[in-house]
Amino acid sequence: MLATRIVHRNMNPSEALDGFIQEQVQALARIEPRLQSCEVILKAVHGRLQKGRSFLVRIDLGLPGRHIAAGAGPDRAHGHMDVYAAVAQSFDRARRQIGEARAWMRKGRRKLAAD
Repeated sequence: MLATRIVHRNMNPSEALDGFIQEQVQALARIEPRLQSCEVILKAVHGRLQKGRSFLVRIDLGLPGRHIAAGAGPDRAHGHMDVYAAVAQSFDRARRQIGEARAWMRKGRRKLAAD
């Protein structure tokens, strides 16, 4: 099982949320077995009184020879009102970046094989 570091800033830890994050990490590990490390930083940002808190999420993934960082929020300065939505969006972005990294690696190998 991949060791995952989860950091909570300005919010209390939640077993349910941490479990959701672990599920997302395991899903990433299934599509990219070379995943070596994962750090998830959750930050509650106190907004206006009418809006309440919003959440920012950052995911740092370690792969051999590569580092991937993904963040959440359509507007990262403001984040999401729902922490689960912010986490899900961050993991979607991480999945997309892993796919792009794989495509880039395949393209580089084809280029080397052609030379």
